Amino acid sequence: MMKSAWIGAPGGMDCDPAMPAPYFRRVLNIQTYKKAEVKICGLGYFELYLNGEKVGTREMDPVVSVYDKRVRSVTFDVTGLIGPGNNVFGVILGNGWYFANSKDRWHFDKACWRDLPKFWMEFSIDGKVVMVADESWKVLMDGPIRYNAFRVGEDYDARKEPGNWLSPDFDDSRWVAAGRVNTPGGVMEEMTSEPCRVLETLPMTQHPQNSSIWDCGENIAGRARLTVRGQAGAKVTVVYGELLARWAQGLDNEAIASCCNEDKFQQESYTLKGAGEEVWESRFTYHGFQYCQIAIEGEAEIVKLEARRIGTDLKPAGTLDIRHDDLAKLMRMTWNSYISNFVGIPTDCPHREKNGWTGDAQLACETGLFLYDGGNAYTTWLDTLTDGQRPSGQLSGIAPCTGWGYNWGSGPAWDCALFVIPEAIYRFGGGDGAIRKFYPNMCLYIEYCLDMADDYIVHFGLGDWCAPKPELIPSSILTDTGYFAHMVKLLAGFARHLGKSEDVEKYEALYGRIKDAFRRTFRHDIANWGSGKSVDLAAPVYFGMTTPEETAAICAELDKRLKADHYRVSFGILGMKYIPRILADNGYADTAYAIFTQPAYPGYVDWVRHDATSLWENFAGTASRNHIMYGDIYAWFMAYPGGFRPQADKLVLQPVMPSGMPAFTAVWHGVETRWDGRDYTVTLPDGMSAEIVLPDGKRTVQTGGKNVYSL
Repeated sequence: MMKSAWIGAPGGMDCDPAMPAPYFRRVLNIQTYKKAEVKICGLGYFELYLNGEKVGTREMDPVVSVYDKRVRSVTFDVTGLIGPGNNVFGVILGNGWYFANSKDRWHFDKACWRDLPKFWMEFSIDGKVVMVADESWKVLMDGPIRYNAFRVGEDYDARKEPGNWLSPDFDDSRWVAAGRVNTPGGVMEEMTSEPCRVLETLPMTQHPQNSSIWDCGENIAGRARLTVRGQAGAKVTVVYGELLARWAQGLDNEAIASCCNEDKFQQESYTLKGAGEEVWESRFTYHGFQYCQIAIEGEAEIVKLEARRIGTDLKPAGTLDIRHDDLAKLMRMTWNSYISNFVGIPTDCPHREKNGWTGDAQLACETGLFLYDGGNAYTTWLDTLTDGQRPSGQLSGIAPCTGWGYNWGSGPAWDCALFVIPEAIYRFGGGDGAIRKFYPNMCLYIEYCLDMADDYIVHFGLGDWCAPKPELIPSSILTDTGYFAHMVKLLAGFARHLGKSEDVEKYEALYGRIKDAFRRTFRHDIANWGSGKSVDLAAPVYFGMTTPEETAAICAELDKRLKADHYRVSFGILGMKYIPRILADNGYADTAYAIFTQPAYPGYVDWVRHDATSLWENFAGTASRNHIMYGDIYAWFMAYPGGFRPQADKLVLQPVMPSGMPAFTAVWHGVETRWDGRDYTVTLPDGMSAEIVLPDGKRTVQTGGKNVYSL
């Protein structure tokens, strides 16, 4: 049986680390067949070509992993692409995360898995492997992709293009034999998550005050597609940014370039070959941007510039259409930030870092699952998170990681992604696969927390991040301990679901001890907990640590404070999750709604007033302007006014309608809820049922069809 090797450019790490992206080709004569498949893993990223055409529409395959633990292959059905006679296979490799060649704060340029690009492949006809990756492949080491760095960009010289390299008649005598190289170390498995694709192409227009600036109208994740004509050797440089300097003098990338230790940031270049109109876009990276700044050296002109939105091609699950200008924009902004920050993995931002921050992922997962069927993609990323779990149970705050993020940037409020996301997938109808798969990792993590705890109180991790008033940010101890309890409670529920009776008893008892310690440590009075700051009041309610009387007192105090401050935001990303939810749950939906709709700084609508098209990292706009960690707003409107309260075994619709809530239509998995200012209308697909819980407590079961309810 033929067996594939891993192959790459000959010479291995003795090669110049700044070498151009390698091009590989192989010719195979094929006669008759019924079915043809290619199974391939190319690291960091690959593109597969067959007989002159790229195979499929996938981008930046495969999704990043901890490469010395796990690598992912992709299988293509190429039945319709193979003809009788000589067929030419081509592979182009990019560096991606695997061979990070630009310095950053997170040390990916020093990753233990780091090596030059390589690939493994099997080509099968009618189930039999007839060609593999081996030294019979030829490689071009001086191709047109002169430089590619995941966090920087690409440089392309069209004069170096190898002509008709995908033709059987191409003369590859100057190409060299591919070299057999070391394996990446990880176990190979099929990639099951959805791939990245170009999701949309947007026109770009020149800025009226500065013709070198082009604008696509929205802050997106992706790249530009350039159409240009000019003389051979002319060079077009494209710099990407999300913010303009004053008077459109150029791009202002200061806030988002601070973590990049290179001379250039979000920058690409294209050198013309001088052949009429030339069309180009980069392959192995993406950027966060609304604007491109163009500089031309030599004789060339831009014919057209387009923005290509790129993201994981997730299946849509729902929509929310609110007939209110500000709220409609906020819902669009939240969607935009969510999809901008799911390019292979859930990230914090699409420019400065592209890191898989666990805190951002867990805070936005319900919004994501209302928007998309994201269970497969989340589970794939959780594999990456747990592949980095230490034997002690410790998790990193970013996944993947190369050693950075264990001793800063993690902690229960971030690490709870391992628990919160599987629970959300299950509750939103995605099955219990993630719970079953990661249950041992969860148990190990709880043991780590116990080792770190002092009388069940934990003292490590980040707290209420990015609040607009730092003086109002409490210590993280209360919220971290609250998350510790929350994770143990979830784990007890998972154990019950999995039939692990001894674990149920163990974790229920542990939860009781943590809750007792929490109340003993942080409760000072009925409405005075921890530091007394708003997040320390809200967290005990959110985590179920309070009695009904305490809950009522705390919510009344929060309502009083918010009204006195005209509903302006005085808390960070944790408080923004807790406070609107507990208020809506306890009779203060109007106050929760006012937090989202009040127009002054700091607040969401102030972003709208500043022409934001995505959610910002902070309310002042002094950092990234495309973050998702404040993105629970979409889930709040779906869950409370929309009424969607999914449970694993049934759908519950429990609307909580704030006064003055504008008309809306919410749809999730074919179920529609509609509000016209007076009535709440539910439309179910035939054969489907939902439990309706009205504000007066009345419960009814609706099966199929349309019903109108007065609230």
